[in-house]
Amino acid sequence: MLFDKENLLYDSMWKTACSAPHRFANFYDQGFLVILDEFQNITQYVYRDEQCKGEPDETLAGSYHSLSESKLAPMLVTGSYVAWLIQVINKYLEAGRLKITRMFPYLTKEAGLQA
Repeated sequence: MLFDKENLLYDSMWKTACSAPHRFANFYDQGFLVILDEFQNITQYVYRDEQCKGEPDETLAGSYHSLSESKLAPMLVTGSYVAWLIQVINKYLEAGRLKITRMFPYLTKEAGLQA
């Protein structure tokens, strides 16, 4: 893949980065677990311009649309702002692609190991 830094075309670099676990799992015939913590933040704090003066690129969450159902590199998506996280998942990953599991935040040691 080519990265055109002079023209600020980073789309191919982003696609390469976010699809890496799936591609590596396929190449090495090895399963990967992709853990994306605070996933809701990808829609608020990533900008396309280096000065961060424009609007955040809220569509980046959609980069994981086709990857979210991967059998080679399944995704575990977490976030501390649950309502916001669910909104992002429903908007960019189509409802039903990820299973929502709510957990009690104060787990015993045994329950934490099981989780």
